[in-house]
Amino acid sequence: MKHGWLAPMALVLVSSAVPLVQVGLDRSAPPRQTLLLTHRELMVGWTGDENSGVTLTWSWATPPDLDSLSRERLTALGISCGHELYQCNSGRGHRGWMVVGVDPDRWRGAIDSLRVRIDSNHRSGLPDSIADRRIHELVSRMKELVLYTSRLTMDAVGQDPAALAAEWNDGKHLVLAAVFHASRQTWPRDTLPGEKPLYHIYAEPVASSLYLPAQWAAAVEDTIGTLQRGYGERQQMYEVTVAVGRWWLPRVLEVVRLPDPKWPIDSLEWRVPGTSGRGSK
Repeated sequence: MKHGWLAPMALVLVSSAVPLVQVGLDRSAPPRQTLLLTHRELMVGWTGDENSGVTLTWSWATPPDLDSLSRERLTALGISCGHELYQCNSGRGHRGWMVVGVDPDRWRGAIDSLRVRIDSNHRSGLPDSIADRRIHELVSRMKELVLYTSRLTMDAVGQDPAALAAEWNDGKHLVLAAVFHASRQTWPRDTLPGEKPLYHIYAEPVASSLYLPAQWAAAVEDTIGTLQRGYGERQQMYEVTVAVGRWWLPRVLEVVRLPDPKWPIDSLEWRVPGTSGRGSK
């Protein structure tokens, strides 16, 4: 009995070693896929003391969900839902895979639309007070887009990560392990004779956040210089290269800190009357 502590200790050691072995094996080969994201898609989450790292959490342009799925599509995802059930899985959800990517076209289109509206107000001939107010409102919306608005989308789901990676092998997507939460979209009407059920699923990455080592923390934290330049309290602008390895585990490969934005904010604000330091350009 005096050696009874050996079994619990061995269990702790094994349970601690398994994740480390998985990480090691995952990184033992070149990444399967990489994806370049920004501060808009990966926002700073919990921050520890100065000697620890930080975490980056996913920020979505649109919720990662799908509507109007047939029973056959649900079955293909490995999810079953009884005829009289509304929720199709337990509270823990169902494991699968999701394809995430960025949608820069819609984001840039919104920026271009605001630029046109700002230019139009400069040429509108309206009284200065009205034009100035409209321009300041549009520039504020421009800042929100440039600094905060995510481009992250979910483009596909499935049960075979290799097949998804082969289909979305364009350098603009990443396959992540996910949890699906499914429910009946047309319940209880679809329990009537002749009615076909439709389903809704919400997907979330199994890795809800990505760890960032301490040496990269300064690249993602707020800076005094940014605040003094009048942009208000916000996260530093940065780019993050995320990869998935042999076992599809996501990890950060690189973080690059970006300079304060010069386009499109500064190129527009200097033309707004009353903006300090830009009126003479």
